[in-house]
Amino acid sequence: GSSLRGHGSAVVQVTLAGVAANIVDESDEFIRVIAANSPALVGDVILTADSGAVVTAENAWEYLDASNITRIEPASGQLGTRVTIYGSNLLAGGTVLESVSLAGSLALIEAYNNTVITVVASQGNGIAGTDDVLLSVDTGATVVKTDAWTYLPLSDIDAVLPNQGQVGSTVTVTGFSLFGGGTSLVSISLGGVDVTNIVESTNNKLVFVAPPHSTISEPLSLLLIADTGARTQQQNAFTYATA
Repeated sequence: GSSLRGHGSAVVQVTLAGVAANIVDESDEFIRVIAANSPALVGDVILTADSGAVVTAENAWEYLDASNITRIEPASGQLGTRVTIYGSNLLAGGTVLESVSLAGSLALIEAYNNTVITVVASQGNGIAGTDDVLLSVDTGATVVKTDAWTYLPLSDIDAVLPNQGQVGSTVTVTGFSLFGGGTSLVSISLGGVDVTNIVESTNNKLVFVAPPHSTISEPLSLLLIADTGARTQQQNAFTYATA
């Protein structure tokens, strides 16, 4: 606008629909504030200068219904876990979801709208624990659900035996929480090749038959993906020996 200071030297108070806002910066042409919490209502924007001058825009601000996260599925996981956040007015009047934080760590946003958000959990800080889910949108608004996400202890592969062999070798993998908080594995790959012959699969033990592979005499990584999307990987897990 213009002459927002009303011929004073500063704007000292801004109210949005009767609720005082926090002034971030101000000038005679531009004022930026942070809205406080309020129930849904419509009202005037009122600027008060240090000179006592008042500038008013009638019915220029609307407080929307409060955003609400109703549930998070699953509410726990680890690296790769696909998480769905349900609620109402999740974009808090904005149009772009800029970030989603699960227990303090940014997640990869896959899709979103005002009622459903899908993200993929990052590795986090490597420490198991529970903390808030925080949504940040392009208006600067944030939506928080307290203590709503738990990072589980990271899955760990202790041993791959034997760690070398040939096509058809029976390989046993032991470790901790191989399902990554899920209930089963949906994908097992060795050096990028899918393992299809699975003899046994539990949360702490996996037995499979080594599939045909074109890479010989080079260590290959083993990747486990659970039904939640959780990922467990072991580098240099198995080497195909020459015949």
